[in-house]
Amino acid sequence: MVEPLKLVSPDVAIDPNDPFGNLDALRNPQDYAEFLSSEETSTFPLRKLQEGLHLRVNPDPEYTLLKQFIVERSGGTYFVWPGLEKLLGPLPLCCNLHVAVDGHGAYFMLRIRQPNPTQDEIPWLQTARMVSVNAMKGWVRVTKPIGKNGKPDRWGWVEISEVFEPKWPVRSMTELLNKTFPDLVINKPDHDVIKNYEQFGT
Repeated sequence: MVEPLKLVSPDVAIDPNDPFGNLDALRNPQDYAEFLSSEETSTFPLRKLQEGLHLRVNPDPEYTLLKQFIVERSGGTYFVWPGLEKLLGPLPLCCNLHVAVDGHGAYFMLRIRQPNPTQDEIPWLQTARMVSVNAMKGWVRVTKPIGKNGKPDRWGWVEISEVFEPKWPVRSMTELLNKTFPDLVINKPDHDVIKNYEQFGT
C-alpha cells in the first residue's frame, strides 16, 4: 500500500544542505537574477570566431590576455605557462583571449589566433584580431569576405544595432581562466603533455 503524501509543517527547520529545502525561496523571481547573469556560469567555454556570430567583446583591458599559448588535445584545451611552450615544439598556438558574449546572452572566452613567433602574419589571423577590436566598440556580426581565387581567406564584420547591454562579469580574469581551463594547465616541465611530446612528438 502506498503511503499518502505528508505535508511538512512550516515550523519544521529547513536543512541547509538540501538545495530544495526552501521551495518558497526558489519560487521568488529575484532568486533567479544571478542565475541569469554571466556571474553564475558553471564554466566559461573557449570559443573561436564563427560566421554569423553576433559578438560583443569586453572593452576593459583587464579582461583581455594577449599572446597566451594554448595546446589543443583530445582531453581538452591546455593553458601553457610562459616559457614552457618552447618544450612543445609546434603544438602551442599563440592566442589573444577575450571575455565576450554572443547574441543569445552566452558569455564565453573568445580565442583569437595570433601568429606564432616563427609564423608570418596572414589575413586570417590579422582580420580576426580586427574583428575583436571592433567588437569592443559595439555589436558586430562576423562574416567571411571573399579573398583571392574566389575563396574566403579572411574574417570580416558588419556593425549591427545594440542587441542588449552586456552584464560583464566582475570576477577577475584569473578566476574566469580557472573556469575555462579547469585542471588543464601545463605548469611544469614534466607535465604529461610535455612528456608525451618528447616521447612521441605529438
